[in-house]
Amino acid sequence: MIADVLKYQYIDELYENISVLSTDTSMLQHNVYLARNRVTGKAVIKKIIGIDIVPIYMLLKNISNPHLATIYHCAQNGWNGIVIEEYIEGMTLESYIQNKSRLTEKEACKIITDLCDALEPIHNAGIIHRDINPKNIMISNDNVLKLIDFGIARRYRENSPHDTTFLGTLGYIPPEQLGYSQTDARTDIYALGVLFNELLTGNLPNEYLYQKPKLKKIIQKCIQIDPRKRFQSVSTLKKKLRKRFLSWLPGFRSGNIIYSILAVFGYYRFFNYSQMQLDLCTSDPTAFLLEMLALFLYLWGNTFLALNIADWDDKLFLIRKFPPKVKLALKIALWFYFFYIGITLEEYVMYDILGLPPLSAYRTLESNYVSTYITILPNTQKLFLNTHYFVG
Repeated sequence: MIADVLKYQYIDELYENISVLSTDTSMLQHNVYLARNRVTGKAVIKKIIGIDIVPIYMLLKNISNPHLATIYHCAQNGWNGIVIEEYIEGMTLESYIQNKSRLTEKEACKIITDLCDALEPIHNAGIIHRDINPKNIMISNDNVLKLIDFGIARRYRENSPHDTTFLGTLGYIPPEQLGYSQTDARTDIYALGVLFNELLTGNLPNEYLYQKPKLKKIIQKCIQIDPRKRFQSVSTLKKKLRKRFLSWLPGFRSGNIIYSILAVFGYYRFFNYSQMQLDLCTSDPTAFLLEMLALFLYLWGNTFLALNIADWDDKLFLIRKFPPKVKLALKIALWFYFFYIGITLEEYVMYDILGLPPLSAYRTLESNYVSTYITILPNTQKLFLNTHYFVG
């Protein structure tokens, strides 16, 4: 007990308060401060919490997840607890929504998927957040979603008939959180469904339900009154979202049928063209491998890079911090660079390794779309180049 008190005092003295962020007299979470480490000067969040919440933060301290604020210290003195956690520079999801009005399906799905990633290890540890809403979600300056504020979180207790404390945010609370039964992971899934609808419509589901069929079904399953009819885990919900959106493949991410048809046609042309190019190199293994690399650089990889496959610009640590215009300029620069490298490599394969005659019209980079077909007639072994221009 004395050791706990000394640890509490040491942490409290090490981090000096800068300003009060919030106060709470409910005995669940007393005060929240912006604080600073007296030695390093590092800014942190200091929380003085109720003794009942300390075990929750003790468990959170052992969970490392990019979508959760890091817990640096947690201690208690017998009547209060103290928590030192990561200070997140950014804005709440509430402010983010207000700035953007409504989000696209892609943006909304990414937010819900990130929240599933945040909740999965928490639920595995037996913790239920119980207050998921836009005010308790941060978007950091480097565009990383963070779930915060575990002030009314609780641990799941097997065979407990209901919760002992009824708290939460109006509109996000499922029936069991009002005392009808015990809350569990499916309680947070209910709140995710409500949030999902709000991201897409700006309204709670009881005000206006999102109408596009596939996402509507997901939202409706999340907010079922009976917890047994909801998704039973966030991992199941996440798989459903990722199955709905082939998030890594350009052309199929939005679910738009027109884009999907165009993507199928485009990928067919790419495959067909790649096969014809590789057919020229079957007699020489080195040429074949180098041509594969060339096709990847100037055709496949270049296209996927430009179309932002798997949202790569939001996942690479340094690039995700760049403003959108800088990201666009970087994509254009990389596109030209890899196109040039790929074309140069292909010319080396065709002219120097295979000894094919130079063709000045082999390929040009113009504002018009150029579709090139190379055909070898088996009998004459002559190379014909047939180039069609489609203005558009």
